[in-house]
Amino acid sequence: MLISDVVMDEVTGIDAAIEIRTILPDCKVLLVSGNNQTEDLLNDARERWHHFDILAKPVHQTVIIDRLKAMYRHAEKQPEC
Repeated sequence: MLISDVVMDEVTGIDAAIEIRTILPDCKVLLVSGNNQTEDLLNDARERWHHFDILAKPVHQTVIIDRLKAMYRHAEKQPEC
């Protein structure tokens, strides 16, 4: 599981998520951001066929926990390949 801010100093959370998923394709990703540039970064990722969940900051920890639970419930329902 990767939980990351989108805008960081060295690399964006989106770029980090893409790199991590090349190594761990089943890694769940939850991004948070309070930056108005995030939508442009997400659109760029979508154009490259990468889709991520994102929450707007400030976000309460219960919202994060609920989203994580939903992500794992969804993954459990997916058929095995």
